[in-house]
Amino acid sequence: MAIKEETEKAMYNPAISQKEFLTVDEACQLINASRWTIYRLIDKGELKAGKLGRSTRIPRTAINELFKLTEA
Repeated sequence: MAIKEETEKAMYNPAISQKEFLTVDEACQLINASRWTIYRLIDKGELKAGKLGRSTRIPRTAINELFKLTEA
């Protein structure tokens, strides 16, 4: 039962939406995507990210850019 509660708590973390820079795991939670998807978007240049030591950080603005609609 404790594992289920921890999973549910991790799936909705309002603090993530307030952060300026996200880890890959936080970005996964925010947009409900897998780690592979996040890394694939970074590799394709569709999602901007930077390295901080061994850790990857994604600006919140880059996540917002993913979902902007293109004007016709």
